[in-house]
Amino acid sequence: MIREKRRLDESSTDILDLPTSIMMDILLRQPIQTVFSCRNVCQSWKNIVSDPYFTRICTGKSHMATFVLSISRENIASQWKLCKFGLCMKKKQEIALPLSTKGQLFILGSCNGLVCLQHNFFDNTDDLYLWNPALGENILLPKSNNEKRILKSAYGYGLGQYTGNYKVLRIVHKSYLSRPNKTEGEVITIGIDNKWRDIGSAPFPLHEKFCKVTLNGALHWIIDDLRNPDFIYSFNIDKENVQTIAPPRDLVDRRPWMSLVVFDNILCILDNSRDSELEIWLMKEYGVAESWNKYLRMEKAQVQFQSLLLPANIWRDKELYVIKFYQWVIALNPNQRKFFEFEVLENKSRFLRNTVSDSVVAYNVSLLSPKDVMGTNFS
Repeated sequence: MIREKRRLDESSTDILDLPTSIMMDILLRQPIQTVFSCRNVCQSWKNIVSDPYFTRICTGKSHMATFVLSISRENIASQWKLCKFGLCMKKKQEIALPLSTKGQLFILGSCNGLVCLQHNFFDNTDDLYLWNPALGENILLPKSNNEKRILKSAYGYGLGQYTGNYKVLRIVHKSYLSRPNKTEGEVITIGIDNKWRDIGSAPFPLHEKFCKVTLNGALHWIIDDLRNPDFIYSFNIDKENVQTIAPPRDLVDRRPWMSLVVFDNILCILDNSRDSELEIWLMKEYGVAESWNKYLRMEKAQVQFQSLLLPANIWRDKELYVIKFYQWVIALNPNQRKFFEFEVLENKSRFLRNTVSDSVVAYNVSLLSPKDVMGTNFS
């Protein structure tokens, strides 16, 4: 009996003794949160999890957001667990920001767990950062040399559909003494050339904010030029060209109360211009103007006044979670044709006072380091 036990002990293999290739395959089959925790088990696992090849494969596995990331007016970052019926307040976690508290921080977007931050100093100057909240790593993106005559700027952030390149789009509104003001765009490819390139004329977004809507490899926004009836524009991240998207013919142009969202990979318009109803329009065939269809009209007893709905692009069980402009967090369920407030939001007044409404975004935990994205161009 003792000899048999000894033979078994001698023939058994500890999990730490497994070949790296087998251990990597095992870890790749685990949920991302489990993989993230495995970094702290031992040095060999940390080396596997931190390997750029492993992180790229692991990053491509998860597509549905599991967290919501928000930054308050006091520059306090919080991570909220996304549950079936809303945000789990009990699982709220404050995240340390690696930046100074001077100025105001805004979230421009999130791709593969890499968040793009705008650090505004209230003097029309900005610093842009690529930040992984899970790893606590960030890099400062190069500044543009196009800083003269600028009245205001707006930024969009996205991932190329085919190239997989991370890019930031900047649109500036410039003033001139002897000629009309104009808006123009420039773009930077993070980790490739790391230089801002001019892309020519580009219309300025409404409310000085992009809609955080990325579909078919393009950023989308509503423009602020009320004279232009084609008020939806897109920027193809791979091709770097700007083009118009015709709005619905029967839609009354009330763009100050409109916003864009993506529902089941379909471009949608939320028209919140009426006191008692919300209209949702769907573009069934992307880029085809005739395919716009009024999906539904919903009563909004809980949503008072004509206020803008700013979506965080968070989808769960066909529910769209949106942030009401400068007010509370609500959920919209188009299938059930109703709104409801998050019952778990116990301290609603505090959320109302402190949350910057456009600094909320759907977020996935990722092992991808911003330094790996910058590659050899990082310094």
